[in-house]
Amino acid sequence: DGINRTVNGGTSWTKVKSGRFYDIEFNTTNPDIVYAVRDSVFQSLDGGATWSVLPTSPKFTGRVAIETTAANDSVIYAMDQSKKFVKSIDAGATWTTYTVTGLTLYGYYDNVLSVSPIDENTVYAAGFNMYKTTNGGTSWTAVGSSIHVDHHVIEFIPGSNSVYCGND
Repeated sequence: DGINRTVNGGTSWTKVKSGRFYDIEFNTTNPDIVYAVRDSVFQSLDGGATWSVLPTSPKFTGRVAIETTAANDSVIYAMDQSKKFVKSIDAGATWTTYTVTGLTLYGYYDNVLSVSPIDENTVYAAGFNMYKTTNGGTSWTAVGSSIHVDHHVIEFIPGSNSVYCGND
């Protein structure tokens, strides 16, 4: 129900943007730059106080996940529930669309994306099953076949390419 912002550690909150947003990420080197997604990518350049649509943003369907990486603060990834997977290498000025072949999402329910903090090209995408790319989305490999399906979160261990996965 919108983007809410606090400047006092959570004591009070102010709605700064209306609408249904699915995910939000900070630029990894500049906390004043923040990205949020719904049908498009929105950007704030003032720590989340004001928001605007990135003019070149792809259009998305349904639930969207967005990720940034400490490996390169200009790289942004996003994926929607139709499996549209996009990458920007210039902080959202341009976007390239890739296909995550074989990935099955639970539509609105599960749509997980995670990018390595040390390698901008290592990305995991998951829903029912899980896939990994090590070349920024050009090709994908199924991983975690022994892990239970229905993925909800994938987090990298800080400073590594090892991940934890949370699922049902």
